[in-house]
Amino acid sequence: MIIIGERLNSTRRPVLEAMQRRYGDFLAAEAVRQKDAGADYIDLNAAALMEEEVPTLTWAIPFLQKAVLLPLVIDSPNPEAIEAGLKVHEGRAIVNSLTAERSRIKRLLPLIREHKPRVIVLCLDDSGLPKDADTALTIARKMVELLACPLKTSS
Repeated sequence: MIIIGERLNSTRRPVLEAMQRRYGDFLAAEAVRQKDAGADYIDLNAAALMEEEVPTLTWAIPFLQKAVLLPLVIDSPNPEAIEAGLKVHEGRAIVNSLTAERSRIKRLLPLIREHKPRVIVLCLDDSGLPKDADTALTIARKMVELLACPLKTSS
């Protein structure tokens, strides 16, 4: 089992303000509390900063990794932010989250193959959330096949 600390999310007002003002000590203290509570990874989401997401992640990831000595979960809907985060992350990150949406797969699969992070996959595709368990299972199988075979490309 992997335990992921989820408190460094820019939807939380104090986290957003700390990210905007580059208050690394606040973010580090939050990360350390989560590590002390048993977290194996710390989830970092700066998506609420929108156009400042990429520079925020490239600042925060190395800072937090030095402060907490844990790998991070790069949590973003923005492929550019995920790419920037993977480039500065030391060790094996987790990407949160990959879907079977064609545009996301096309952009993120090469990054996943290059950087080899762990991946949290959501069972949804271009049709949206699956309406039944069989459809979700079909999407899950497709994702496993894409991620397990480094030479395959998405269709």
